Amino acid sequence: MPAKTGAQYKERLKKARNNVFIDGARVEDPTTHPAFKNVIQSMANLYDLQYDQQETLLYTSPTSGTQVGTTFLQPTSIDDLIRRREAIQAWARTSGGMMGAPQII
Repeated sequence: MPAKTGAQYKERLKKARNNVFIDGARVEDPTTHPAFKNVIQSMANLYDLQYDQQETLLYTSPTSGTQVGTTFLQPTSIDDLIRRREAIQAWARTSGGMMGAPQII
């Protein structure tokens, strides 16, 4: 799957109309619901980071020719392993291993 921006990620979540429930109630738009919006924004920020740091976080897929997240790179060399590790580290440094905590409602 090609790389996406944070806005594209959020729009796809809205359009998917997945069956998401919390406390027995259906969530119409998880991107704005207090229980989910922070973690969704955290993910959107990581997707946007790919375009801010394209050299590290994106590569051209040899099969599709599109830009893909380097975390999906299937390493075939030591250089590939290093490149993938650097991408994973960039995401980890950005998120601190923490995804947006939900608000207590």
